[in-house]
Amino acid sequence: QIFLQGQLDFLFAESQNAGNYVGGVLRTGGAVAAQQHPGDVFQSFVRRIGIALQQRAAQQILRAALDWVDEAGLTRISMGALAKRARLARATLYQHFTGKDALVEALVASELDKFYRRIHDFADGITDNDERLASGFGYAYAYLREHRALQHVLASNPALLLPYITGDSPQIQQGRRFFLGEIRRGEYRDGADVHAFADYFVRQLHSLLLTPLPPVEGTVDGPDHRGPSSANVEAGRRYAQAFVLPVRATIAP
Repeated sequence: QIFLQGQLDFLFAESQNAGNYVGGVLRTGGAVAAQQHPGDVFQSFVRRIGIALQQRAAQQILRAALDWVDEAGLTRISMGALAKRARLARATLYQHFTGKDALVEALVASELDKFYRRIHDFADGITDNDERLASGFGYAYAYLREHRALQHVLASNPALLLPYITGDSPQIQQGRRFFLGEIRRGEYRDGADVHAFADYFVRQLHSLLLTPLPPVEGTVDGPDHRGPSSANVEAGRRYAQAFVLPVRATIAP
């Protein structure tokens, strides 16, 4: 009943949005209204509802999967039990993910997208490039260090992570792309091998998953603190100052 009520509330909200959209089209006058037949507007509304429901179901499945990994690890995920946990039909689960491997890949991708957004938001306002790099590294390290599902996997079966953090995995490639996308104009010398440095940055961070740093003592967060602990952020920041910034200095202007 709770799930059904949630779906009904969601549909009602989407229908209101679509109604506002239709009203807006009609109020714009002849030019726009002439281009959009009422039947086309209705079909657009139906498509929007369908896409929104699919996205909602996928997010619901991934949230349930993340909670499961947090509690029991990756190896115990069962598609049937997960469908029940997500309060969805088993057929709905398989419409989104063909099997456990596809589900795990989607879960990793979703969490990495969130991870990189958080790093960007944390470090983007820092003007000094050295400090931005060190602080961004520190935040990234602390985020992974305190990611409950990830730490559960590391504690129970760390070998499962090796395909993601070794070789030239898609996850390492994604990390390099993120790093390169964050580079500011003039941050490195013309002709500098920033791709090699991006790879070094990512692999240094991944190495700390298996050999974590001790938190910095004496660093206390207030009651309103949000995000990774300052003790772990500072530990990662100091590591970057010692091992990452000296490499950056060789290619900086």
